[in-house]
Amino acid sequence: MISARHSIRVRKAIVVMAMTGLLGVAASSQLRSVNKAREAVLREDLHTVRTAINSYTRDRGQAPQSLEELVLTGYLKTVPGAPPDKH
Repeated sequence: MISARHSIRVRKAIVVMAMTGLLGVAASSQLRSVNKAREAVLREDLHTVRTAINSYTRDRGQAPQSLEELVLTGYLKTVPGAPPDKH
């Protein structure tokens, strides 16, 4: 016959395993949300750069040589994804 002490240990182990599983599911869901947010930012940055390149090319008759050129000429405020300069 199973002792009461053994039964309690088994129950505790089951609770711990269930909690661990739930935390794993929650962490996985959180990572997916973070990745989706990063992808959305990247898509928006790409759209911004494409628009700036198209405007620059239309206005000046040639494509810019670099992203920094877009910043220097005012078509972009900063290079997307680059950390802001510390002044």
